[in-house]
Amino acid sequence: MAGVYPCKGGGPNDYAFINLSRDLSQRSPTQWEGLLKTIEREDLLSDERLADRGYRAKHRDEIVAIITGWTKQHDKHTVMRRMARKGVKGISGGYPQSPAPSAKGRLRGFAPLDSPFSAAC
Repeated sequence: MAGVYPCKGGGPNDYAFINLSRDLSQRSPTQWEGLLKTIEREDLLSDERLADRGYRAKHRDEIVAIITGWTKQHDKHTVMRRMARKGVKGISGGYPQSPAPSAKGRLRGFAPLDSPFSAAC
């Protein structure tokens, strides 16, 4: 379910990238659980079908719609702060100023989640 999700505001830079690709492994369910807790859908934690990565992959569109329904209610900074608190990786922003990665492998133009620009809400 890694992807770019639209956020409240609807502008060209009102998106958040949420990275759940590692979570497709059943060995590491913490990001999946963190996501569901963040978007206030703990009810889905007990859905045995969603515990299976194959099922989640086949029903990706439905899951993306659930996530998008939540992200559109919040601005990109709120989305990323709340996701980060629950262990979900991602970055907020629109398009990077330069698509070249920095020495640490991060895209330039985005504030790291631990920067002053991403203080807890």
